[in-house]
Amino acid sequence: MNTIKLNDKVTGYPEPISGTAEWFSCQEGTEQFCDIEDAEKIVLSGRTFSGMNCCLVHFPDGDVHMPFETKENVFIDQPVWDGRYFYFLEADFGSRYIRIYSYAPAEQKKKCLKELPLETVSDCYNLRLAVSPVTLYKGGQGNTGRVIWPEQQTFELGKTETFMFRDGSDFYFSEWTEDPVYHEYVVARNVETGEVKERYEGYLVQMADGIYWQIKHGESGEQ
Repeated sequence: MNTIKLNDKVTGYPEPISGTAEWFSCQEGTEQFCDIEDAEKIVLSGRTFSGMNCCLVHFPDGDVHMPFETKENVFIDQPVWDGRYFYFLEADFGSRYIRIYSYAPAEQKKKCLKELPLETVSDCYNLRLAVSPVTLYKGGQGNTGRVIWPEQQTFELGKTETFMFRDGSDFYFSEWTEDPVYHEYVVARNVETGEVKERYEGYLVQMADGIYWQIKHGESGEQ
């Protein structure tokens, strides 16, 4: 049995990070089951948010990395991984800024890639990072998608489309229909225009090496 020492503020269990079998992440804070939108609501209500941090655990040695310090009114979201760097989204509700950081685990160094006024995103609903390249994306409360950084673009989505990831100049979404039988689809859209480039039946699953497998039912699948 390998013992991993985490501080008392770590909540929940280490969760695998998509695209790697070596790294896991844990949230650190006193607020249970709190996401970035919940943190924003606490601050808007006039209360002080105790802060949410994120630590990284490496397999198989169990080394723990803490790129950030826990601070009041600051939320550090779970990271995304591109094979070399982690990318973190920080929402600083005290200074009213959002920041995007890269973190190189080999050197244990982090770097602020972009700082934006919090008003740039209007609110933190469905705000997340995606790779690759690293992109700040916001899903709308209606059928809209918005690229915040590095491009700026807003486009219409289907009613049941859910954002998955970015691959170069394409965004990938999952979509479902009931007509009357349930079907799942993958939709690829151009990042700059939102135009649908490809739509096919099935769904995508990311393996530990970062490669996506396209899953089709009722026929031999293709990787």
